[in-house]
Amino acid sequence: MLKDLYQSNLFVIPLDDEGQWFRYHHLFADLLRARLSQTFSADALAALHTRASNWYEDNGFVAEAIHHSLAIKDFERVSSLVEQAAQTMVFTGQFNILKNWLEALPEESFLAHPRLRISQILIDLSQGKLDMSEDSLQEKEKMIRALPPSPENDRLRSESMVYLCLFLAHQNTYRAIQIAEETLAELPENDLKLRTYLFSALYRAHGMNGNMEKSELAFRECLRTAQAAGHYSIAANTTMVRAFDLQQYGKLEEAARYCQSMIERGDHLGQKVFYAAGSCYIGLAGVYLERYELEKAEETIQRGMELCRVGGMDGLYTGSILKARLRQARGDFEGALEEIQLLKQAFQRRDFTLAARQVSIQLAMGDIASASLLIPLLRTMINHDLEAPRLPLIAIEASRLILARILLTQGEIEQSNELLDEIQATTEPDKRFGRLIEVNLLRALASHKQKSGNISSETIGYLERALDLAEPEGFVLLLLEEGLPLIPLLSAVENHKTTPGRIRQYARKLLDALVASSKPVIPQPLGISSELVEQLSTREKTTFVH
Repeated sequence: MLKDLYQSNLFVIPLDDEGQWFRYHHLFADLLRARLSQTFSADALAALHTRASNWYEDNGFVAEAIHHSLAIKDFERVSSLVEQAAQTMVFTGQFNILKNWLEALPEESFLAHPRLRISQILIDLSQGKLDMSEDSLQEKEKMIRALPPSPENDRLRSESMVYLCLFLAHQNTYRAIQIAEETLAELPENDLKLRTYLFSALYRAHGMNGNMEKSELAFRECLRTAQAAGHYSIAANTTMVRAFDLQQYGKLEEAARYCQSMIERGDHLGQKVFYAAGSCYIGLAGVYLERYELEKAEETIQRGMELCRVGGMDGLYTGSILKARLRQARGDFEGALEEIQLLKQAFQRRDFTLAARQVSIQLAMGDIASASLLIPLLRTMINHDLEAPRLPLIAIEASRLILARILLTQGEIEQSNELLDEIQATTEPDKRFGRLIEVNLLRALASHKQKSGNISSETIGYLERALDLAEPEGFVLLLLEEGLPLIPLLSAVENHKTTPGRIRQYARKLLDALVASSKPVIPQPLGISSELVEQLSTREKTTFVH
């Protein structure tokens, strides 16, 4: 029947190539719903919604199950279903959908299901709406710890503290480390899953503080406990985070190795689909993108995001930032900025990585005015309010770098150089060579601008240092993103008599890539084809990926 309807072009639209999933045309579906409401009684409609909700839950479509239960205000069932979905949704960034469900519930549901209140706290924390002052955090911790003693509440209390750590690890690292260490001391040694999460939080917090030694120890423990527990999702996500951290240290090859190792773990485990690999594909795509292997990067981003989307894994946020960078690399600045705006709407996170990408795109478009709107916020973040928790070192460095870039474009060269001095003072001792590439690159551009376009030995020296750090690991896109102003500087380095041969060759390679990338390009959008007459729903996209 479905085949006949489809071939006759009668109201049904296929969602896959195997003829397993179809949906009605939206207008026809609306007609059927209207007919249903006119034909059936309220009790009969409620029974149908209940049947639909049960079917969706049994087949793994929790969001649709919640939709049908909400339609008949079955709040007890909605509460139970939301509890099942909340953890995955929090860590995959589906905050707005989860928030809408929670807002639809009456207060009685939160009293009967304390996990829902915890989910509210985590959403506010992740969206930057939670008061991060010491008093507020203590109040939230007190509320979590005040749960009445019971096996279920004891577990909820431990889980809540673990999740709190993971979010605090990028914002208030001192509290994250303190809570993680206290919770580790309380957890049984055999609670491997929660211990894996805590070691992940410690890795992130120590890494954000620039403490490489402690972060590496926490990372190894995270992998060890994950393997012992057979629970790889958080370990894979932590590996993705480590891959991008290693880029800051100029270690692209090591970053790729870690990601590839986790991807291959699925083969060792004999899993037909290893969803945990999704975030590591995204980490690997970051390496391909930095090395300017754009086709590989696109394919790997898509593969990683499909696995993350279907498997409910964290990684969609980072993958979307990479999609924006890929479109920028292809000269599709409008498309790149559109990716950023969609990302802001979907996730509502405060994140320096997103801010850096947005500024890079705006400056590439010549929109200095829009980029400059961030200056007051960046200055506030760098010169923090003494009553607020100080931002971790890595976040401060990133904020300084964004501000230095904007100021340089405005012609405020002295202020820009002061910020670069501050960044170099912390990155050089810690050997964060990836970040030092960018520092020396900006110094070269600042020197060139300061000398009214004359290329001095000082300018060449800065760029040679950047290339010396970039060449061994194959950094390319970081330099190409500077655009046309870099062309005369690379030419000067290539023709400079004392420039070492390998750096001269690398300058030529970058020149060729930069000239080629400056030609007009046709944007190559990612994701499901925009030629579809109707946009697919969330469930339909998931099914399409399947």
